[in-house]
Amino acid sequence: MRSLLFSSLLIFSAGAFAQGSWTQKANIPPSGRAEATGFSIGTKGYVTLGIGSSLLTDTWEYDPSNDTWTQKANFPGAGRTSPASFVIGSKGYVGTGSTYNDFWEFDPAGNTWTQKANFGGSGREGALGFAVNGKGYMGFGGNYLNDLWEYDPVGDTWTQKANLPASGRYHAVGFGIGNYGYVATGFGGSFYNDCWQFDPVANSWTQKANYPGVARDRAVTFVINGTAYVGIGWSGSTPQDFYSFDPSNNSWTAVASFSGVGRYNSISFAIGNYGYAGAGVNNLNDFWQFTPATVSVGDPLLNSSLTLFPNPTQGELNVSFSLSKDAVFEISVYDMNGNKVQTLGANAERSSGEHHLSADLSGLSAGTYFVRISGENYSVDRKVVLVK
Repeated sequence: MRSLLFSSLLIFSAGAFAQGSWTQKANIPPSGRAEATGFSIGTKGYVTLGIGSSLLTDTWEYDPSNDTWTQKANFPGAGRTSPASFVIGSKGYVGTGSTYNDFWEFDPAGNTWTQKANFGGSGREGALGFAVNGKGYMGFGGNYLNDLWEYDPVGDTWTQKANLPASGRYHAVGFGIGNYGYVATGFGGSFYNDCWQFDPVANSWTQKANYPGVARDRAVTFVINGTAYVGIGWSGSTPQDFYSFDPSNNSWTAVASFSGVGRYNSISFAIGNYGYAGAGVNNLNDFWQFTPATVSVGDPLLNSSLTLFPNPTQGELNVSFSLSKDAVFEISVYDMNGNKVQTLGANAERSSGEHHLSADLSGLSAGTYFVRISGENYSVDRKVVLVK
C-alpha cells in the first residue's frame, strides 16, 4: 500500500493576519450541546453525540463552502457524553463515552455507521483520540487513566501500547502530526499543562515543551498544515486563549484568542486551511472558524478548503479547493531538489467556485515531494511523502 502524508502548507503573499482571526459561522443545529465529538473527513466536518436537554445521538455534517449543516444518519449506539474520535482515510471512528467501550465506523460516502471491535480498554468518558500513519489511537479518560491503545482498521484489532509515563488524566487533548501523536493538558487530581510526544514505531513517549497557558482540561484542538492549535477549556474558570504548537522546533506561540464566550466540553476539527470550534457548556451551539496567520487576504484561495485525500491512499491523490475569484495557476509535483516531476493541472485560468481533480502518483519513487499551486503573485506548497 502507498500512503501520502500531508503537512507544511506555505502561502506567500501580502496581507496576512498577525495572529490569525475568528469568524462566527452558522450555528450547530438543532440546539445547544456539550460533551460531543467532532472530526473532519475531506472537505466536510462532522459533529455527533453529546448532551443537550437530554443525551443526543444525532449526527451533523458541516460544509464550509456554503456554511451549512446537513443532518446525517444517527449514531446507532447509545447516547453518551465525552466520547473520543479519530479519522483514518475517508472514514471517521467514534468510541467510548460515558461508561461505554463500543466503537463505530462512519462512512460519509454511504452515510452509514458500522460497529467494529470494541475499544480494547475499559469503558470510560473523557478519553482522547488521534491517528498516525493509518492507525488510530485512543486512551486516557475515566478515573485518571494513562493507558493508550492502537486500532488497526485493516484487521479491526486493538493493541495496548506503552502507558504515558506521567500522571493519568481525563479530558486531555490529543492530535497527530506527521509520524507522531501528541497529548497535552488534562486533569488528574489537578490541572496539567505538560505535553508529550508518542512514537508509534518505538512505542515510546518523550516530554515536549509545556503548554504555555494556564493548566486546564476540556480544551479543544485542531491541526492545520502540520501545526496544532489548542485553547479554551476549564481551569476553574473559562480561559479564551489559544496557542499554536510547532513540532519542528518544539515551540508554542500565542495566537488570536477565541472570539466566542469562554467555554469547555466543546467540539473542534480542521478543514483545509481553517480550524473550527464551537458548542459546549452551557448549552451552546455557536460555531467559529479560525483563520491562521498563514492565510493571506490577497490570495484567491482565501475562501478555500485546499484538501488532499484520502490519507492513507493506495496511489490516487484527490485535490479539492474552491476559489473566491477567477485565477490563473498551475498544479505540479516537485522533488526535494526543486525539479518538476509531474504536472497535475496545466497553467490555465480557473473560475471561482469549487474544483476537484484526481492524480496517480504511483509512477514516482518513494520519497518526499511537494504539490505546488503557483500563480502570478503566490505559491502554495504542500509536502507529500510517498511510501511504497
